Amino acid sequence: MSQRDQLKETQQQIKNRLEALNHRPKVIETVNQRHHKLLELLEQQLLELEAEVKELFDQSQAWQTAASRLMGVPGFGPVTVAWGTN
Repeated sequence: MSQRDQLKETQQQIKNRLEALNHRPKVIETVNQRHHKLLELLEQQLLELEAEVKELFDQSQAWQTAASRLMGVPGFGPVTVAWGTN
């Protein structure tokens, strides 16, 4: 799950840059557009990664059983379960 963490971290960095850009007196539109395209790309990569994790869970009965038990605990969702069962 470290790849997911890196994608999320990069996503947050770009969001922070966009926020900083919005506080400048003049924003270069191509720079703004480039940052938004990067955010879209990162979101797509995150969706693909989560689909891959789901596919792995679906292929293994042992993982499905462990995931089912863990997700019954309040606060445990698919990301936490995937990280804890790898």
